[in-house]
Amino acid sequence: MPATNTSRHHGLLDLPSLRKRAKRLLKALKNNEADEARAQLQALGLPGPDYRLADAQWLLAREMGFASWPKLISHVDSIAFAARHPGSQHAVKRRFSTGAAETTSSTACE
Repeated sequence: MPATNTSRHHGLLDLPSLRKRAKRLLKALKNNEADEARAQLQALGLPGPDYRLADAQWLLAREMGFASWPKLISHVDSIAFAARHPGSQHAVKRRFSTGAAETTSSTACE
């Protein structure tokens, strides 16, 4: 299995494909077809043989450089949000760099 899984959309991670990949990995683990993945899980303290989808997701996330599946999902979601709202980061930076946030917060306290 490749270490990364990018979509055809500007190199963004494709969450549905990642979910399918985790399900395929679980199936391979259950069918004794994923010796390398099994060895990695055993080295990480999951001896098996009753692996769950969460175990496959966790291993997939670790292979991609994330500490857990939820952190991978959070990253994918934040990148997707930034792609849909390209000006959102710049608006926040402008607000704080010009002192607009200080003005707003000081007037809210009065």
